[in-house]
Amino acid sequence: MTTIYSLPPEIYGKIVPHLTDADLREYRCTCKYFAATGAKELFKVIAFHASSVSVQRVQELAGRENLRGCVQTLVWDSNLWDIAGGTEDELTAYQLQQGRYSTLRDNYRLLYPEPYGLLPRDIEAKIGDVKAHYQAHDERRQDEKKTLHGVLHPDRIAGLLQQFPALREIRILNGSLESRERGLQKIRTDIARDTLDFIPRGDSLFNPDLEDGPLGVHALTRAIEGLSALQRPWKLEIDAIDYTFFMPRIYPVSFEAKLGRLTSLTLALSYWRGGPIARGDGYEECDECWAVLKRGFFKQFLRSMKALRSLSLSLHQRRQIGRFHAAASIREMIPLDEDWTELCELSLTNIDVAEEDIIRLLQNHSSTLKALHLKDICLVPDGSWIHVLEAVRPVLKLTSAIFSGEYLFGCCEEKPGALIWWLNGDLGSALSEYLISGGECPLREDNTVWHGVTADGNAWFEQERS
Repeated sequence: MTTIYSLPPEIYGKIVPHLTDADLREYRCTCKYFAATGAKELFKVIAFHASSVSVQRVQELAGRENLRGCVQTLVWDSNLWDIAGGTEDELTAYQLQQGRYSTLRDNYRLLYPEPYGLLPRDIEAKIGDVKAHYQAHDERRQDEKKTLHGVLHPDRIAGLLQQFPALREIRILNGSLESRERGLQKIRTDIARDTLDFIPRGDSLFNPDLEDGPLGVHALTRAIEGLSALQRPWKLEIDAIDYTFFMPRIYPVSFEAKLGRLTSLTLALSYWRGGPIARGDGYEECDECWAVLKRGFFKQFLRSMKALRSLSLSLHQRRQIGRFHAAASIREMIPLDEDWTELCELSLTNIDVAEEDIIRLLQNHSSTLKALHLKDICLVPDGSWIHVLEAVRPVLKLTSAIFSGEYLFGCCEEKPGALIWWLNGDLGSALSEYLISGGECPLREDNTVWHGVTADGNAWFEQERS
């Protein structure tokens, strides 16, 4: 009978990734060989945030010679405690403002002295709750600031990262996060409000009324400084980054020389479409959202990545009911004249494309591109997906293709809505197979779906047209 110790080492390597963290810890206690094998998986991904306790754990791991070589990815929970207004009175005022709507919603049967007011006893209770929590909140804020200006300072973070010889990637997440096996997973864009008596960490990142901490900027700045100093190929994922990061007043010119070893970028851009603003003196100035794309600031960021092998871009904002176009197009986001000679993976989500632009992008990289993922993509202003696919199919040599979400076919002037191909089922699978193996294009005018919008703004679908 074969004992577990006589199995080939490669068998253990295939088993370990499927174990839970709890089982993996028990597995490591079996013997020294299992301890080393399990550590490679258990410590492959490490999560932390900007606090002295969290960063200290990372430092302790860096000091363990038998473990620091296992770390390949750091997940940075970039939600901040810090908010605009650090005094107890300002915090109280903020909480009252936030709480009145929730109290009104949860206690709608109560008679309020004002339409959106609070009862006196509610106000007193709320003030008492805030005072009770203020000291703990302020201590966390000050600890966060000290950490960001200490070990995680842009000039010092490289010293921490260099202690992990196998480190190749930083993932930056903000929003409501959940602990999962081997790290964190983002489950919501905003911060879950489990309680009304305290400000959740990360609240300032998503509240336009608060001034501190544009979405993810503090973490991305430090990640680029630290990873670029490693002098090795590296990967970066951020979900999401505020558009202001790419403005010249924030974006360091030195970064253009620090992105040459970046091989993989996954980025969700927090952006809303603005436009030129007329000033009183007769001149126009562009709001920053508009300028980031129209003036090419974001495209210049991508141009710096000469070794890019994998690119995944999405717009953070979701498509609104009754609105079929995204906030930006690939012409505004991607330098179409750039030839990434090693690009083998491309993913685009919730971005508009012109027919000639998507054809140009795919044809330019047809010799290297192996994996393509498109989700919720609309052709603008007019175009034919069938024509796009027929144009690129002969030159692409894909081994993986994924299509999902809504693909605009055409709008109707008589009533609000559009014809779409809904690619989350068999049609998406058939399209993937067509682009990889050839055959007949599965997209036809008669298998579109009508995506309509009712007067109250609710979406509704009709069946495929026959």
